[in-house]
Amino acid sequence: MRESLLDSLISSMREPLLNRLVDVREQLLNRLIHRRKPVINRLVLHPREPRMPNRLPITCAATGSSSS
Repeated sequence: MRESLLDSLISSMREPLLNRLVDVREQLLNRLIHRRKPVINRLVLHPREPRMPNRLPITCAATGSSSS
C-alpha cells in the first residue's frame, strides 16, 4: 500500500517538474538568443566595415569644451 502511494505521488510530481524544467530551459535559450541577436545582425549587415579606432572626443567636465 505504502509503495504504490509513494509511486503515484512521485509520478504525479514528475510531470509538473519536467514541464517546469523545459520552460526554464526555453526561457534561458530565448534570453541567450535575444542577447546575441544585435551582435549577429551587426556581423551579418556590415561584414566588410572597417573598424573605427576607439577614440571618442574627450569632454572637459568643468568647461564643457571638447578636444580630440
